[in-house]
Amino acid sequence: MTAAPQTTHGSTPPAKLFNVPHAANPHFTGREDLLRDLRDQLTGDDPATHVQALYGLGGVGKTQLAVEYAHRHRDDYNIVWWLRAEEAANVWLDYAGLARALKLPIAQDASLETVRMELRRHLASRSDYLLVFDNASNPAALRDFIPPTRGAGGE
Repeated sequence: MTAAPQTTHGSTPPAKLFNVPHAANPHFTGREDLLRDLRDQLTGDDPATHVQALYGLGGVGKTQLAVEYAHRHRDDYNIVWWLRAEEAANVWLDYAGLARALKLPIAQDASLETVRMELRRHLASRSDYLLVFDNASNPAALRDFIPPTRGAGGE
Protein backbone atom coordinates (compact mmCIF):
# COMPACT_ATOMS: atom_id res chain seq x y z
CA MET A 1 0.00 0.00 0.00
CA THR A 2 1.15 3.48 -0.67
CA ALA A 3 -0.37 6.76 0.35
CA ALA A 4 0.55 10.38 0.05
CA PRO A 5 0.43 12.48 3.20
CA GLN A 6 -2.65 14.63 3.56
CA THR A 7 -2.27 18.32 2.86
CA THR A 8 -4.70 21.03 1.92
CA HIS A 9 -4.27 22.44 -1.55
CA GLY A 10 -6.38 24.10 -4.21
CA SER A 11 -9.74 25.73 -3.73
CA THR A 12 -11.96 22.97 -5.13
CA PRO A 13 -11.21 19.39 -4.20
CA PRO A 14 -11.23 16.99 -7.15
CA ALA A 15 -13.99 14.44 -7.53
CA LYS A 16 -13.49 11.32 -5.44
CA LEU A 17 -12.32 8.14 -7.14
CA PHE A 18 -12.90 4.91 -5.23
CA ASN A 19 -11.96 1.67 -6.97
CA VAL A 20 -11.88 -1.21 -4.49
CA PRO A 21 -13.30 -4.41 -5.98
CA HIS A 22 -14.23 -5.84 -2.58
CA ALA A 23 -17.13 -4.71 -0.43
CA ALA A 24 -16.47 -3.84 3.18
CA ASN A 25 -16.75 -6.93 5.36
CA PRO A 26 -19.53 -6.33 7.90
CA HIS A 27 -18.06 -9.13 10.03
CA PHE A 28 -14.53 -7.69 10.19
CA THR A 29 -13.41 -7.69 13.81
CA GLY A 30 -10.20 -7.24 15.69
CA ARG A 31 -6.91 -6.13 14.23
CA GLU A 32 -7.56 -2.60 15.42
CA ASP A 33 -3.90 -2.25 16.44
CA LEU A 34 -2.76 -3.21 12.92
CA LEU A 35 -5.20 -0.75 11.33
CA ARG A 36 -4.08 2.03 13.67
CA ASP A 37 -0.39 1.28 13.03
CA LEU A 38 -0.99 1.23 9.29
CA ARG A 39 -2.79 4.58 9.48
CA ASP A 40 0.03 6.09 11.54
CA GLN A 41 2.65 4.91 9.06
CA LEU A 42 0.77 6.02 5.95
CA THR A 43 0.04 9.49 7.31
CA GLY A 44 3.22 10.15 9.28
CA ASP A 45 5.73 12.90 8.62
CA ASP A 46 8.38 10.57 7.18
CA PRO A 47 7.78 10.04 3.43
CA ALA A 48 9.73 6.79 3.64
CA THR A 49 6.88 5.23 5.64
CA HIS A 50 4.18 6.14 3.13
CA VAL A 51 4.78 2.84 1.39
CA GLN A 52 3.79 -0.14 3.51
CA ALA A 53 3.86 -3.85 2.74
CA LEU A 54 1.46 -6.25 4.39
CA TYR A 55 3.16 -9.61 4.34
CA GLY A 56 2.56 -13.07 5.69
CA LEU A 57 1.46 -16.51 4.67
CA GLY A 58 -1.41 -16.86 2.25
CA GLY A 59 -4.81 -16.81 3.89
CA VAL A 60 -3.90 -14.78 6.98
CA GLY A 61 -6.05 -11.83 5.89
CA LYS A 62 -3.72 -9.32 4.28
CA THR A 63 -6.24 -8.46 1.58
CA GLN A 64 -9.06 -8.19 4.13
CA LEU A 65 -6.94 -5.80 6.20
CA ALA A 66 -6.26 -3.65 3.13
CA VAL A 67 -9.95 -3.71 2.17
CA GLU A 68 -10.96 -2.69 5.68
CA TYR A 69 -8.42 0.13 5.73
CA ALA A 70 -9.54 1.39 2.31
CA HIS A 71 -13.20 1.43 3.28
CA ARG A 72 -12.64 2.98 6.71
CA HIS A 73 -10.48 5.77 5.34
CA ARG A 74 -12.07 6.34 1.94
CA ASP A 75 -13.14 9.84 2.95
CA ASP A 76 -9.55 10.74 3.87
CA TYR A 77 -8.39 10.41 0.26
CA ASN A 78 -9.63 11.77 -3.05
CA ILE A 79 -8.27 8.70 -4.82
CA VAL A 80 -8.41 5.14 -3.50
CA TRP A 81 -7.33 2.75 -6.25
CA TRP A 82 -6.87 -1.01 -6.13
CA LEU A 83 -4.26 -2.57 -8.40
CA ARG A 84 -4.08 -6.30 -9.00
CA ALA A 85 -0.38 -7.02 -8.55
CA GLU A 86 -0.24 -10.81 -8.84
CA GLU A 87 0.67 -10.50 -12.53
CA ALA A 88 2.61 -7.67 -14.19
CA ALA A 89 0.01 -7.28 -16.96
CA ASN A 90 -2.71 -6.54 -14.42
CA VAL A 91 -0.65 -3.83 -12.73
CA TRP A 92 -0.10 -2.12 -16.07
CA LEU A 93 -3.81 -2.34 -16.96
CA ASP A 94 -5.02 -1.11 -13.58
CA TYR A 95 -2.48 1.72 -13.59
CA ALA A 96 -3.70 2.77 -17.05
CA GLY A 97 -7.26 2.56 -15.73
CA LEU A 98 -6.39 5.09 -13.04
CA ALA A 99 -4.84 7.42 -15.63
CA ARG A 100 -8.08 7.20 -17.65
CA ALA A 101 -10.23 7.81 -14.57
CA LEU A 102 -8.17 10.91 -13.80
CA LYS A 103 -8.60 12.05 -17.42
CA LEU A 104 -4.91 12.79 -17.74
CA PRO A 105 -3.98 14.42 -21.05
CA ILE A 106 -2.30 11.36 -22.53
CA ALA A 107 -2.66 10.41 -26.18
CA GLN A 108 -4.95 7.44 -26.89
CA ASP A 109 -2.12 5.61 -28.63
CA ALA A 110 0.48 6.34 -25.93
CA SER A 111 2.57 3.42 -24.79
CA LEU A 112 1.94 1.89 -21.37
CA GLU A 113 5.37 3.17 -20.36
CA THR A 114 4.31 6.73 -21.23
CA VAL A 115 1.09 6.26 -19.27
CA ARG A 116 3.08 4.94 -16.30
CA MET A 117 5.48 7.88 -16.33
CA GLU A 118 2.72 10.49 -16.69
CA LEU A 119 0.57 8.97 -13.96
CA ARG A 120 3.54 8.69 -11.63
CA ARG A 121 4.42 12.32 -12.31
CA HIS A 122 0.82 13.38 -11.72
CA LEU A 123 0.52 11.46 -8.45
CA ALA A 124 3.85 12.85 -7.24
CA SER A 125 2.27 16.30 -7.37
CA ARG A 126 -0.69 15.21 -5.23
CA SER A 127 -1.09 14.30 -1.61
CA ASP A 128 -4.55 12.79 -1.55
CA TYR A 129 -4.31 9.21 -2.75
CA LEU A 130 -4.11 5.63 -1.55
CA LEU A 131 -2.89 2.91 -3.91
CA VAL A 132 -3.32 -0.72 -2.90
CA PHE A 133 -1.16 -3.24 -4.79
CA ASP A 134 -2.87 -6.53 -3.95
CA ASN A 135 -1.15 -9.93 -4.05
CA ALA A 136 2.28 -8.65 -5.00
CA SER A 137 4.64 -11.60 -4.98
CA ASN A 138 7.62 -9.42 -5.90
CA PRO A 139 7.28 -5.95 -4.33
CA ALA A 140 10.54 -4.81 -5.95
CA ALA A 141 8.86 -5.17 -9.35
CA LEU A 142 6.37 -2.49 -8.28
CA ARG A 143 9.01 0.15 -7.60
CA ASP A 144 8.40 1.88 -10.94
CA PHE A 145 4.67 2.17 -10.19
CA ILE A 146 5.01 3.80 -6.79
CA PRO A 147 4.97 7.58 -7.15
CA PRO A 148 7.77 9.45 -5.43
CA THR A 149 6.50 11.24 -2.36
CA ARG A 150 7.13 14.89 -1.74
CA GLY A 151 10.58 15.35 -0.30
CA ALA A 152 11.69 11.93 -1.52
CA GLY A 153 12.89 12.87 -5.01
CA GLY A 154 11.30 12.15 -8.36
CA GLU A 155 11.76 10.79 -11.85
